[in-house]
Amino acid sequence: MQEIKDIRLFLHKTQKEMADILGISLSYYIKIECGYRKLSVNVLEELKRNFPNIDINIFFKSKHTNSVITKERGE
Repeated sequence: MQEIKDIRLFLHKTQKEMADILGISLSYYIKIECGYRKLSVNVLEELKRNFPNIDINIFFKSKHTNSVITKERGE
C-alpha cells in the first residue's frame, strides 16, 4: 500500500519504527506496505492516535473515481 509507505517516508521512520509505533510485528507491517495485507481498523486507529495530523481518509479514496464511464440510453 503506497499510501502508508509515503507516510512512513514523510515521517522519516523505518519500517521497524512504524511497526513498533502501530503495535504490530515488522513482518505484518511489511505485508501491509507491500499490499499483501490490508490495514485493519485497529492499525488505522493507532495511526491516527500516534499521528493526529495525518488524514487517514486517504486510505478510503477510490483509485477509480476518475474512471467512471456513463452510457446514455439508446447506445
